[in-house]
Order: sequence, then C-alpha cells, then structure tokens
Amino acid sequence: MQDLAPAFRDTVRIHPVKNTFTLSVADSARAQAYLYITSLTVSGTTFTVHLYAPAPDDALRSVLYHAFDDFTDEAILEDLQASNPTLSIVGGRRMGKAPHILFALTEPKVPRWILYHGVHLRLLPFHNKIEACFNCRSTGHRTDVCPKPRQDRCHRCCATHPPPPEGLPTTCTPCYITTSLFPSLAETASKAASQPTYSAWSSPGAPPALPPPQVAALQQENASLRQQLAAQGSLLEAQKTEITSLQAQLSTLEQKLGAALDRLSTLPSSTASASDMDTQPADGCVGKRKRHTTPLKYLHLSEEIQAAIKTAHKTAHRPCCFPLDYVPSITSGDASEQSHPFTPALLTPPPLPDHRNRKPRRRLLLTLIMADRSTVTIWQWNRRGLRPKRSHLLLHLQQLDPPDTPDVLVLQETNTAVSLSGYIAHSQVAHHPTPHPVTAILTRRTLTVNLVDLPFPAL
Repeated sequence: MQDLAPAFRDTVRIHPVKNTFTLSVADSARAQAYLYITSLTVSGTTFTVHLYAPAPDDALRSVLYHAFDDFTDEAILEDLQASNPTLSIVGGRRMGKAPHILFALTEPKVPRWILYHGVHLRLLPFHNKIEACFNCRSTGHRTDVCPKPRQDRCHRCCATHPPPPEGLPTTCTPCYITTSLFPSLAETASKAASQPTYSAWSSPGAPPALPPPQVAALQQENASLRQQLAAQGSLLEAQKTEITSLQAQLSTLEQKLGAALDRLSTLPSSTASASDMDTQPADGCVGKRKRHTTPLKYLHLSEEIQAAIKTAHKTAHRPCCFPLDYVPSITSGDASEQSHPFTPALLTPPPLPDHRNRKPRRRLLLTLIMADRSTVTIWQWNRRGLRPKRSHLLLHLQQLDPPDTPDVLVLQETNTAVSLSGYIAHSQVAHHPTPHPVTAILTRRTLTVNLVDLPFPAL
C-alpha cells in the first residue's frame, strides 16, 4: 500500500454482529493490494485478519463439496477460470475451514458440472444459512468469531458451568438424568461393576441419596411399559405359532381335497359328466377313448376354498353318485346299440320305497329322441345354483367348438328357475306343486324331447 497514492474514497463498514468489516475501494489495483493484509493494529493491539474479494451482488454462488486440496484462494480462482473459459467465473475460495470450495459466476443459471484440476465435479447451488453462536447464544455469527469473552458452557444442558472431569459425577440435573439414570453403552462398559453412583448434590463421602420423586415415577412407568411390552411380545409369538399351525392344516386339507378329486375323476361313471366329457363314435372303433380337455372341470369347485377343505374328508369317503342318478350312460359301445343306433333312451327312475300314509306326487321325466346320432354328450354341474356362475358357463360354451358343445346339461339342486341361451330347461321348480330344490335339466334346442309325467310317492 505504500507504493499507491492514498485514496480518500476508500470506505470501511463494520458489522458488529458478525464481527467483520467491509472495505470498499475505487479501483481494482487497490483492491488487490488490500488482499495481502494479514493483520491490523488498533490502539496498540494487533489483530489477525483474513481478507477476500467478495463476488458481485448479482452473481450466482455455487459449492464444490470435498474439492479442497491445500490450494490458496488465488490458485483456486486461476484454475477455475483457466479450465472453464466459457463460464464467467468471478470468484473462488475455500469455505472457512471446511473442505469445500465456494465460487461465484455471472451466469443466468448454475451449470451442473464444472472442470476443476482436470476432473469434472458436480456443482450444487449455495444456500445461505443462519449462523448461530454457542458462546453468546445469539444468531448472526459463528462461535469462532464471537466478540464476547469465552464462557465455560456445558454442551449438554447449555448451562454456564465447566464440564466435570472424567470419572467424577455430573453437576447439573439434566446431565445427571442423562448420564446417571440412562447411561450410554460406552459409558456403561467403561465403568466398573462395583463403582458407586452418586447424585448431583451429594458429597463424595456421604451415602448415595434417593432419586427425586419425578425420577422414581419415571422409573416405575418405564418398568410397567417394559412389562406390557413383554406381554404383548409373548402374545404375538403365540399368535404366530397358531398361524403357522393353521397354515400347515390348510396345506394338508388342500392335499386331501386334491387327492379326493383325483380319486373321484378316476372312478367309473354311468353318466358322462362335465369332469370327464368322454364320447365314443357310433362306428365302434377300437382304441383309447378320446378325452376332451376343457376348463369346465374347474367350474364345479366352490370359490370358497375354506368350505371345500372342511368337507374334503367327507367327499373322499362318499360313493360316486350324481344328483340325477336315473340318467343312464348313452354310448354305443355294445352290439345292441350298433344294431339299433337310433333307439330312444328312456330316462327311467329307480323304484322308490312305498311309504304308507304319504300323498303321491308327480315328477317329470325326459325321453330323448335322437335323429341321425347315436351319442349324446351330457355335462353335470356339481354346484348348487346357476346364477353365481352363469357368466362363466356361457363364456365357456361360446369358446367351444360346435362338435364339443354338450347336448344335455344336468344342474344340481336349485331353488330358482333356470334359463340358458340355446337350451330348453326341464324339471323346473314351477312344475312342482310346492317350491323346493330340484334338479334342472337343460337340453339343446336341436333335440326332440318328450316329457313323461309319472307319479312318485311323497318323500
């Protein structure tokens, strides 16, 4: 500064809160000269200072995290300007004692990447934060630049007292509760098991005093909470064990149900049902019987798997019977059917026991008159009611080929009238004097059916 002429236009502005000052000069030469000042002497007292050139007010400030490597501020700024000639970088320095670099540039927005010492680094925008001083408990500056004298302030409770030496009891109530009643794992491991614990206001020679009532209440509440937690944990374990056993039982019952269904599908039947759908041609060809694979066998299963599992063991021992047990199998495997391929099949019921004092009732029977065919495909619907699965059955019938479409559909007991597109319903509820569950039979409209009304004894 001695080589430069004195300038009366240089102004100094002091910031007492931040304990800093701002120096404004007229030209850049004097500004560069001020940067070399390292100490100031005021009233015979020498103060160490650190001067830097701030960025313009309209400049954008950004941060390079963990990029400082023992360079001066001048070297940092020169490398940034030389490595990024397309960017107008006006400032670059280290952020205090942190290993980060703060630089300013006059650009419309902050770039995402910047080249620094041959390495592309991620660039993040800088956001001002409120500085707080732990010494004077005020905002606006950090603790290292606090103008007030240093105080022995406790970092635990923020009270003005020096921290106790290592191994001695604490001297404030918050520190006593934190360290004595709820010690950390490291402190608990370092202490000996036989070391006595003293309260905050007891002398070293006196016996340990009882904890205050508030601390005793907290300890009692903590013990009760621990007991409740242990009880809830044991209850949770018991519920987990019960769930595991129920899952095992469910798996076993599902296996039994699958085995029972497989066993039922392999048993011989006099009626071609929807589970097998076996047909045989009229010319009596020798060979394996053709099996039509269709997903309709899954329609007779109940959607409520729990109810099916409960009755699986009963189904396994139940004989193979069908709701319409008086419908014989209509095939052409024997010689009699080959000689008479167009003989009508009469649906004759088995004889029923004649009970006394019972009023007779009438039941409708079907006589199928088959024209130009010797085989009729019959499906049996092993589910009570058609309404819940009506859409599924219609969709499946539409997806089948015309030769595979069943001629007769036998439905299990139903309490409502049954109707299906392309079929004629027989043995409906309305045919009986008293509404009750009956077996409904659906025949294709191309078949000729004769209804035979025969009397049956009342059940």
